[in-house]
Amino acid sequence: MLTRTRTITVNAAFLHDLKEDNIHLRELLIALNQALAQPMHRPVQPAILAELLGRLRDQLATHFALEEFFGYFNDAVNVAPRLSVQADILRSQHVALFSEICDLVDDAESLLYQESRIIGVDDVAQRYQLFNKHLRSHETCENELILNALNDDMGGGD
Repeated sequence: MLTRTRTITVNAAFLHDLKEDNIHLRELLIALNQALAQPMHRPVQPAILAELLGRLRDQLATHFALEEFFGYFNDAVNVAPRLSVQADILRSQHVALFSEICDLVDDAESLLYQESRIIGVDDVAQRYQLFNKHLRSHETCENELILNALNDDMGGGD
């Protein structure tokens, strides 16, 4: 009787790129959170908000591309097909998250160039906080997917 085992292959160059990407992503999120945590009498300047959100948008484009094109989704699903639905859901969330950050950048740039009197810094800041919550939840679910696939691969659990 033959037993077929599946393994997740690890590409060292990919892991290095993903690690660097994650460092830059975390740094941007920290910078945005710090900028938006300023006291009410010193709100974040529209130029800083637009610049940080634009950098976050660009970093997320790289982050999502690395995950989708060189990432773990296919390997995780190949090792544990039962995770395919979860992987598909997570992959589809990239589009929604990216659209959300693009809308935030557009609104921050409208503030910067005084194109809109309807949207204020507080509005963009509140929407960013909601976006950040969605992104953190998404990243947590992705980490859980990877751990579940690795657990299946290594036969963990007692």
